[in-house]
Amino acid sequence: MLLLVAYASRPTDKKCIIEGVSIVWGSNVPDQELSRYYEAFMNATSKAIVIDDWIFVKRIKYKFKGGPRTVAFGAFNRVFSFYRG
Repeated sequence: MLLLVAYASRPTDKKCIIEGVSIVWGSNVPDQELSRYYEAFMNATSKAIVIDDWIFVKRIKYKFKGGPRTVAFGAFNRVFSFYRG
């Protein structure tokens, strides 16, 4: 039963991308209220996000110069971060 709930409640890829960019860039992400700047920023930075979709969990990686590093995991409709820039 827990596995069924875990599978059904994985976060969407869009949510994982938004959270992944927010985790790496922190306070440098423009406010969503300034939609023009936010859209341009997300279009440029979201290309560096890689999502590994496992059956019950999603791993979110960011492509740094040294290679991709895991920055968060998504499960139960949440994104759990452990990245410390």
